[in-house]
Amino acid sequence: MQKILIVLRRYLWFFKRVFSNKHLRIYTIINLLLLILVFVFAWYLYQNISSDLMVLHYNVLFGIDKVGNPQEVFVLPLIALAVFILNNLVSISFFRKKHFNFLSHLLPVGSLIVSVIAIFSLLSLYLVNFF
Repeated sequence: MQKILIVLRRYLWFFKRVFSNKHLRIYTIINLLLLILVFVFAWYLYQNISSDLMVLHYNVLFGIDKVGNPQEVFVLPLIALAVFILNNLVSISFFRKKHFNFLSHLLPVGSLIVSVIAIFSLLSLYLVNFF
């Protein structure tokens, strides 16, 4: 039990050190807020669909490409969450190295871009399914 506490203290110290950086803390907070918005919007789409089928992809040239189960609307937020977790883990590992400090800022910005793209994708699904 004591060994577990020592390991937890090391990780806690490491996260305090990493999130003492103002930029990484701001990126993480903004990205978490965007991910919450993505999941809430996906939940809203799922709750308000009236049929067993939902348009999941629309192409301007060919029209409706994919129709499926309304639960599949949560795939996009889960992908955005996976990108956020992966990019933050890699960013934390780069933060400790002096010469890779630029990547520790670039990866969270990439997660922000993925979250914004997920919001716009869900917005287009909303427009296709309800208008």
